[in-house]
Amino acid sequence: MSVVIVVAKYKENISWVNNLQYPYIVYDKSKDIPNVGREAETYLRYILANYDKLPDYVVLLQGNPFDHIKISSINFINDSIRNVLLNKDDIVPLNNNYNERHNVYTRTKESFGALFNCDIPTTFNFPPGAQYIVSRKAILNRPKEFYEVISNVMTKINNTSAINMNNCLVCPWTIERMWPYIFNIAIPNKLIKYNDLL
Repeated sequence: MSVVIVVAKYKENISWVNNLQYPYIVYDKSKDIPNVGREAETYLRYILANYDKLPDYVVLLQGNPFDHIKISSINFINDSIRNVLLNKDDIVPLNNNYNERHNVYTRTKESFGALFNCDIPTTFNFPPGAQYIVSRKAILNRPKEFYEVISNVMTKINNTSAINMNNCLVCPWTIERMWPYIFNIAIPNKLIKYNDLL
């Protein structure tokens, strides 16, 4: 099975990638691409650029994954990937999950309602730091346009106003809470449009 590790870097020391046992790509926001949207925009950038040629599994990591990861060890990352390939899981978070009631600052409730066609959870279960191993099947469960709209709104809002960014339905902190639902095959999405997320 094919695997690609996507690393969302800003100014972190990423020498740890030399010990990865799988192919990786680094998106460096300190020099190669605009520094907008934190890791969420980087993950969306990779998905959109590779939507029609995704590997069997994509591993999504921050430039310093060990701030949020369950076990601060490169062996944990390599072993987790191996286990996912054996078990053929669709989504495996690499962080401990956190339960959060509706958060006014991140507008989680409103974001979920705008993106998905099902009841809004009472609490949101997500791993802080947004680091996952995700199957191609789970990513492709959403149409490319779904990711495009989120990315376009996030990039546009980020370039206009920090205040709007905090209130945006798809700001990086809100999407951090939405990834487990975005990659959940059982949850139907809405056919979202740009104006739906402003």
